Amino acid sequence: EDNDLAFIDGVQKVAERHNVPMARVAIAWQWAIGVASQIIGATKAHHLDDAVAALDLELTPEEISSMEEPYLPHETVGAIDSNPPQGVVLLDAEEN
Repeated sequence: EDNDLAFIDGVQKVAERHNVPMARVAIAWQWAIGVASQIIGATKAHHLDDAVAALDLELTPEEISSMEEPYLPHETVGAIDSNPPQGVVLLDAEEN
């Protein structure tokens, strides 16, 4: 968890520097390191907009290094528990 928080902090700093959402930086980082097929998990249309906009966000080698330094790959935690049932689409769903 400490390593995850350090990575998230690095993403946040880069996002603030570029004045863009953190999700856009995270996706741009994946593009930069060669991830060709990302799992975006979009539940709203603006999530897709950020994913597409990430193609235009060019991260410097220094920014990539600063984010990757604390990164440690590990098994997915928590994502499966919070996903909607298979086949459910929540794009632009109304919030109650």
